[in-house]
Amino acid sequence: MLSKIGLYAKGEGLVRLAIVPLEFNHDKTASPERLRLLQSWAAWISLFHIHFSLETHSFTMPIWILIFVISSVTLACATVPGGELEVDNVRGSDLQPPSTGPGIRPPYRTIQRAIGDAVMGDTIRLVKTSEPYRECIAINSSHSLGTASFPLVIEGSGATLDGTRALSSLDWTAEGRDLFELKRPSPGYVRLIAAPDQPAPENLGRLIDLTPLQPLQYARRNGSIFLRVRPGDVPQAYGLRMSEEQTGITLYDTSHIIIRNLEVIGFRLDGINCHDLVDDVRLENVNAQQNGRSGISVGGASQIVIVGGRLNDNGKAQLRVEGQSLVEFSQTKIEAGDSTAIEKAGGRAVEFNDAR
Repeated sequence: MLSKIGLYAKGEGLVRLAIVPLEFNHDKTASPERLRLLQSWAAWISLFHIHFSLETHSFTMPIWILIFVISSVTLACATVPGGELEVDNVRGSDLQPPSTGPGIRPPYRTIQRAIGDAVMGDTIRLVKTSEPYRECIAINSSHSLGTASFPLVIEGSGATLDGTRALSSLDWTAEGRDLFELKRPSPGYVRLIAAPDQPAPENLGRLIDLTPLQPLQYARRNGSIFLRVRPGDVPQAYGLRMSEEQTGITLYDTSHIIIRNLEVIGFRLDGINCHDLVDDVRLENVNAQQNGRSGISVGGASQIVIVGGRLNDNGKAQLRVEGQSLVEFSQTKIEAGDSTAIEKAGGRAVEFNDAR
């Protein structure tokens, strides 16, 4: 039954809450059954100094009771945790209608689709399958999905978010003795990544003269990548993949998020980029490696916490901080290798030991 609701000050610490049923519209010919029901309600609520008028369909009550009711409803809404959405990139499907409320839903195929359907305080749980998740994830102000008490949680379950593409013989052109050219690679900080059981090729950056290239070294020249292989080999012998997607996880103008137990590898720019206005974001046991520029980059006025995890084998830096950003980290393995451990262009990176 639809109603019009009005709130009026009555003086002496009282307020009048008018609830006018549209079906009544102050009609004096309301059914006897409905009038008896209203009379029973009026008798019961009078015990709490709340008085109901049959003629005006309004409640008169002390102000403190109204404040108590509103506060209780608000608190109840703020203390109800969200549900759980499952993502399975093998058996899941994104061809399902948007969520209409709590209930069991089939698994999604992509993480971004689950984010689009998530509501306040939900947990998005990834199933670790035989295949990595090959997608880019973006969370911004249009996804206000968490509070300080009940953040949005992305539970990686040890799964891998992968930004690479496998290279085949069709991608390479022989350019001389043991030298091969990869034409039109993706722009930016491209990496060549070998199969786990193969030696990793070394990136020499940009070269004009390719003569210094040794076996298992590569460089960029005139927009192409040149790789020198071992005598008698071809590039596909190393099971090479190329970093193709730009950024694994991009956060902008968002807060109250936990991302944990996830591997982020092989993206051209950053594994995770907190661009600006990111607050109360926590990365737990997140490993970021073999990304073109950095494992994690934090900029603008962002503030995040990193607990555990490993940052290694990223192109220019393992962790980048810039602008007015603040990164607090604990028990995180930051392995410089051939690049910089922490690159600072403004911003701060502070290690802490206490539990947070």
